[in-house]
Amino acid sequence: MSAHFKTKPSCQLIHAGVCGEDVPLSVFDQEYGMQITRRAYAWNATLDPEALRRSLRLLIRRLPRLAGRLVSGRDGGLRIVCADQGLELMVVEAPGAMPHFDLDDTGSSRLSEWAGGRANAVTGEREPLLRLQITVFAGGGTIVGLAAPHLLADAGTLSRLMHAWSLLHRGEPCPPLCEDRRALIAFEREAAGGLSRSWVQLARAELRSVRFVARVLSRLPRVSSHVFEIDEQDLAPVLEAGAPKLAHDLISAHVWRTLTATDQRPELELTSVLNLRSRLAPLVSRDYVGNAVGHAVCRLTRAELHDRSVAEVAASIRDVRRGLDSESVQAAHAAHCVDWKQGTGLLLRDKTSDQCLRGGVCFNSEVGSPLYDVDFGAGRPVWVVRPDFPIPGFVLWSPSPTVGRYHMRVSLPPDQARWLSSTEGQLMLAPGRARQPKASN
Repeated sequence: MSAHFKTKPSCQLIHAGVCGEDVPLSVFDQEYGMQITRRAYAWNATLDPEALRRSLRLLIRRLPRLAGRLVSGRDGGLRIVCADQGLELMVVEAPGAMPHFDLDDTGSSRLSEWAGGRANAVTGEREPLLRLQITVFAGGGTIVGLAAPHLLADAGTLSRLMHAWSLLHRGEPCPPLCEDRRALIAFEREAAGGLSRSWVQLARAELRSVRFVARVLSRLPRVSSHVFEIDEQDLAPVLEAGAPKLAHDLISAHVWRTLTATDQRPELELTSVLNLRSRLAPLVSRDYVGNAVGHAVCRLTRAELHDRSVAEVAASIRDVRRGLDSESVQAAHAAHCVDWKQGTGLLLRDKTSDQCLRGGVCFNSEVGSPLYDVDFGAGRPVWVVRPDFPIPGFVLWSPSPTVGRYHMRVSLPPDQARWLSSTEGQLMLAPGRARQPKASN
């Protein structure tokens, strides 16, 4: 690499020399329209853009749709044509040192600078679906950012793609990445009496997105975004209340109780975002890398939530999740396909946001995902830059850069943020800290 660093980027389309079968899009894929998902990974080390370019071609060979283009098929349905049209890679050589990231400065306000620019949608058939940017800093450090429409990959799929890319980069075996959705799409078409989606209908979805944003802004209280770091010792009193297999529900219950500690309403709601891939079997496989997300709502009175033990609340949450078996999930999706064809019904994002704006809590856990398991030869990233989600009560629970610790991202109104940041709030969020011995003077 040249020792001279410049701010003018070099941009090229990356081709893998292979084509694949066209990938038709399911209703799950399309229902967010062309909304862009962004993320940026930061390392203190200097990565080699040319080596990353070579391994990126290996990933495209595994998933040709990453270099494809969105078109309307003869049947009116949308599909990704995988003719090796190329994904966009920009390499930026930046002066100075890489910014320092921490809980107080997460980098979210600068995410578009490192991940695909400010465009919020793919608007034509000639545009790349995936945009990658490698920013190498003269003073040390590298940021790898990516931007893709939600129909190509949701946040969980992006984590799996980055993990797979890093494995291929190191020459290690890559887990299966299945994108076969033919059975799912056949199910959707049968349920709705045929599905015909086009750019015009995607534009309708985009209009719904604009209306959604306008509705949110009109109802949105003043909020601030926060990231809290919590380790396993902090959560010990919570996790000890039940079996290890209940950990997800115990943490959900604990966060719900914490965020509603000062809420005096008689009935409270928790919305859990769920991965539906296993519940959609045999329509898709567990290794499926398309979109398949749903939600479940648990409602309890304030007395039930706060007077019962955390284990009892966790059991209530688990009962609701267990009620979403394969039969009920597929029946609900069949009904949703009818609404989708007619342009009616609410999207998952609309439902969860509306519930939060009514005072509910939405819990989305990424624990178990390979968010930080992305090693291009320089170890795990020191930080992953994520967008803020300015909806009060929407919680993203995810791994942190340090193994054994977690990040809780949440946006809160000022009064609630002050309480949660206080000693009382922090001890309720992290009850294990009360057990830890105080440092001697």
